[in-house]
Amino acid sequence: MIHLPKVTLECQCLDARIVKPMYPRRLVITTCQLPAPPQHMFHACHFHIDVKLLSMSSHLVLSPGSHTTFLMPSNLAYTRQNLLLTHYWNNCDIPLSDQTLRAESLTLTCTKAKLMIISSIIQSQFDPTSAVDIIQNSSLLADAAKHTGVEYLELCVEEMSYQKVTTPNTKAFTLSLGALKAFVLEFSLKHGAVSPHGGVFEEPQQALVLSGPENVTSLETIDQIQTIQQPLLCLTMQCTQDPNSQDHPPVLIFNVREVWHLYISIMYVDEIRESK
Repeated sequence: MIHLPKVTLECQCLDARIVKPMYPRRLVITTCQLPAPPQHMFHACHFHIDVKLLSMSSHLVLSPGSHTTFLMPSNLAYTRQNLLLTHYWNNCDIPLSDQTLRAESLTLTCTKAKLMIISSIIQSQFDPTSAVDIIQNSSLLADAAKHTGVEYLELCVEEMSYQKVTTPNTKAFTLSLGALKAFVLEFSLKHGAVSPHGGVFEEPQQALVLSGPENVTSLETIDQIQTIQQPLLCLTMQCTQDPNSQDHPPVLIFNVREVWHLYISIMYVDEIRESK
């Protein structure tokens, strides 16, 4: 028996690569004793994982014949390297673990009801009872099954990267977003062409509500020769591994470029509708 609703995760291709030295203890001891070990030897003292997901997508299945694409096909890349036999290394600033997640483009599309269903399904992995009660004792399933007369939020993120680096005393997180756009879409019924399911639909009404950076084509010149395009958001956070032993104060650095945002109060919209 298939339990519904459910969230599926699919991809067309999964490419995984794992590299580990055959004699790690011998390699690590030899490398540690060198005053200035070569980079290739230090690189070989790690456990490496490289994973690539091509055309990964996610769907919300409400019934056997009804499903909605929540995550449009996207490519993801994940890399991780862990330093082997960490007790042999005396440098307190040496990275013990380095994880990186990159995505060229991510597009999420859903309604408020569908998003609440998805969050409840994810929450059920940690607290099954409360998540089931939220779905069964509310109108979420009926609201999530609606495809017309409701607003969809489409969120597009470009050039996203996340990195986590840990040392014996410190952990650091870095997040970067190249560009972001958000649209509100509404599908309404009208007289015209008939859809395959018997309904009559028109082209969705689309409104841009969030966009950044405001001027994507603006470039910052360095030394009048090299040009780089600044991302929308750069965030770096650094803190100690043990909160009770503060070797250094926590650090938070972020840079946000111009963002265009369209917002209209719901009360103002209701007044316009009543006046019509």
